This record gives sequence, structure tokens and C-alpha cells, in this order.
Amino acid sequence: MKITISDGGALRDLSKALKTLGDGKQIRAELTKTLRGEVTPIVGAVQAAYRANPSRTGKGRLRPALAKATRAEVRTAGKRAGVRVIVDGRRMPSGMGRIPQYYEGVLPRWRHPVFGNPDVWVAQRPQPTFYRVADPMAGPVIGRVEQAIDQTIQRTMGR
Repeated sequence: MKITISDGGALRDLSKALKTLGDGKQIRAELTKTLRGEVTPIVGAVQAAYRANPSRTGKGRLRPALAKATRAEVRTAGKRAGVRVIVDGRRMPSGMGRIPQYYEGVLPRWRHPVFGNPDVWVAQRPQPTFYRVADPMAGPVIGRVEQAIDQTIQRTMGR
């Protein structure tokens, strides 16, 4: 699951323009750092929310794994250009790659054995956290991201 912060079209066009400039790599690095800095508070808030979710046993490894898998992704080129906050299933422990989708309720049914006992299974209820935390923060961040992109465009076109 992800929350997309910016339209990739503007970033792709800007990336192409930066390739023609002598200091384009430096400008792109500065832009990437700025964009990552804008979404970092969302990443931190989502990670804190995952860690704060209640656990029945108090010693589960799921909530810390979800927090660890949450990250910001900034791409300035290609089809997937944009700024995203994602819970990356590839960063989850082995065999748990789909858990973020089940945890958020994106996938409908989540069953697992009780303490590894293959004879006793329970259905786990989703605990939607990501969008509840990230959506309210996204509006102001989107504005700042777009502003940073516009400022970089103005900076490169003003040469």
C-alpha cells in the first residue's frame, strides 16, 4: 500500500531537463533530498502508529516489522516517478510479504495458526493504520512537494 504525493509527469519532465545542465546531477540530488525531507514526518508518524497499536500478547513481532517496512520512496525518472510513502512487503520477514495488505484490510481474509500450532487457526481482524495516519498529513505535504518541484523548475529555466 502506498500514498502517492506527487504527479510523476512533472518530475519526469524536470529530470529530462536536468540531464542537459552541467550541474543537473547536483540539482537533482538537492531536489531528492528536499522531497524526502517533506515526506519523512509521514513515515515517522506511520511507524509510530504501527508500534503503538495494541497487541494481545504484548510480545508480537508484527507491529515492529510493519514499522520497519514503512519507508519513503523518491524517484525522479521513469514510469514510477513520484514521491511515495509505502509499507514495503519485501522488507517484511520471510513469508510475511502480504501481511501489510491484510493488516490494513486491503485483502479480505487473514488467518494464521495460533502460536504456530497447525491444528488451531484463527481469523485476524484488520487494524487499518496507514491511511488513517497518512491521509490527514498528505494535503500540506503535497503542497510543499509541488512547491519544491516548481521552484526547481523555475531555477533551471531561469538560466
